[in-house]
Amino acid sequence: MHKITSSETVITALKNVGIHNYEDLLNNLPYRYENNSYTDLSTLENNQKVVVRGKLVSNPKRLSGKEVSYQFFFVNENNVFFNVITFNKKVALMNLVLGEMYTVVGTHKNKTIFAQSIFKGEIEEDKTIRTVYHHPSSITPTTYRNLVRKAYGRISGQIKDIMPSIFKQKYRLIDKEEALKLVHFPEKEEDIVKGLRTLKYHECLSYSLKNQIMRGEYKKRIAVNKALIDTKKINEFVQNLSYKLTSDQIQAVRDIILDMNQKSYMYRLVQGDVGTGKTIVSAIGLYGNYLRGSIGVFMVPTDALARQQYESLKVLFEPYNINVGLLIGSQTPKQKSIIKMKLLDNQIDVLVGTHALFSDDVVYPNLGLVVIDEQHRFGVEQRNKLLNKGGGSDLLLMSAT
Repeated sequence: MHKITSSETVITALKNVGIHNYEDLLNNLPYRYENNSYTDLSTLENNQKVVVRGKLVSNPKRLSGKEVSYQFFFVNENNVFFNVITFNKKVALMNLVLGEMYTVVGTHKNKTIFAQSIFKGEIEEDKTIRTVYHHPSSITPTTYRNLVRKAYGRISGQIKDIMPSIFKQKYRLIDKEEALKLVHFPEKEEDIVKGLRTLKYHECLSYSLKNQIMRGEYKKRIAVNKALIDTKKINEFVQNLSYKLTSDQIQAVRDIILDMNQKSYMYRLVQGDVGTGKTIVSAIGLYGNYLRGSIGVFMVPTDALARQQYESLKVLFEPYNINVGLLIGSQTPKQKSIIKMKLLDNQIDVLVGTHALFSDDVVYPNLGLVVIDEQHRFGVEQRNKLLNKGGGSDLLLMSAT
C-alpha cells in the first residue's frame, strides 16, 4: 500500500473517514459530476445555471443588508455586461484585477449572476467536467481533487487488474487503471460511462467470487438433525396469498425450499431491486422453517426497518398462529428481557431485529434459518456470530446492490 504524503491534519481527516492510502483515495469515486462548459448566451434563461467568462470592469463593493454580499461587474467577449453578486467573502476579497479575464459559475436572473465560484482565466476545454466527492469537511474540494490527482500519478503503472482477458474481450472492458483515470479525470461525459462500466463489473465479479467461495465453505457443513419441509404446505401458503407471485419469485422460492431440504446448510443470496418482492420470498422461507419446528430470525440494519418488517410479518403469519417477536436496540431493558425469556420458552417462532439479535445474552434453543436484509451493511464477523448461536443454520442473504 502507498502511504499518503501530506500535512498531518489532512492525513488525520482522511483516516477518520477510512482513507489510509492512495489506493483508498482512488477507490473513493466521485458521487456526481458538474459540467462547467461555457453557456450559450443566445439561449439564456432566468434561474438557469450558467458558466460565463468575461473581463472584470469594476472593483467589488459590499452591499448593504443583513447578508454579507459583494457586487462587481464584468463584460464578456460580445460586450454583454453582467452584474455579479457573491455571498462568499473569500471569493469577493481575493486579488481581483481590473481588465483580467475571469470565469463565473452561478445562477442567472435578469443579467445578474449569483456566483457560486469564480476562477481566474478560462476553463480549459478538457477540464470542463468537475468531479464532486464525499470527503472530510475540513478538506477543501480543490485540495481533495489535487490529492486524487497526486495519488493517480504516484501509483500509475502499479494498479492491479485481476480481470481475465477473456472477460475483457467478451464484455468490451478496459484496463482498471484506464477506467480509474476516466472516472476521476474525465474530458467528456462518455469517459465517465466507459470508466464506470468497467469498475462496476470489477466490483460485481469480486463480490460474486467471494460469495461463491463462502457458500462453498459453508455448504461443506452437514446438518445432523435437519427436518424436511412439507412442500405441499408451501404451495398452499403461496396459493392463499392475496396476490400472485411472479415467475422469478416462484423460482426463488423453489430454490430456497429445495436448498433448505438438503443435508448441507443453505447459503443463498436473493438479489433484486427495491420493490421486486425479496421480502415475501424470504417470508416463505421463514414459514418453511417454522414447518420443520425451528426458530427463524430476520435481521435488518435499522430499528425503523425492523419495526416495519415486524408489522408486515405479523399480519402475513397471523392466520397460521406463528408468533413473531421484535428485538431492537431502542427497546427498554424490560422489553428486551421479555423477548429473551420468550425465546428460551419457545414462544417465538420468528424474531425480527437489528444488531441486538446477536448480543451475547440472546439464546436460541433451535435456530434453523437466518435471513439478513441489506446484508452489505453487516460484517462477516457479525453474520457468523448470529449463525453460530444456533450451532448451525441455513442462511439467506438479501441485497438490492
